[in-house]
Amino acid sequence: MEPMTELQIVDGTQQPSCVHHWMLGDPAGGAIIGRCRRCNATKVYSASPESNDRFDDYRELTATSSYNAGRLSA
Repeated sequence: MEPMTELQIVDGTQQPSCVHHWMLGDPAGGAIIGRCRRCNATKVYSASPESNDRFDDYRELTATSSYNAGRLSA
């Protein structure tokens, strides 16, 4: 009979995680490369705000803002 292998169950919440602190590089070729100062993870961001998922939220918020409403009608 083969020796038994001990298995350990690892809960996903016990795995180390990083609260990223992104340092963004210069835009090149339509992309901005970010590197986390804490864990060295990398992420590629779009250099174009129109292709950013949050740009539509920004556009919607600024269009409905009372601050911009007075400025747009002038």
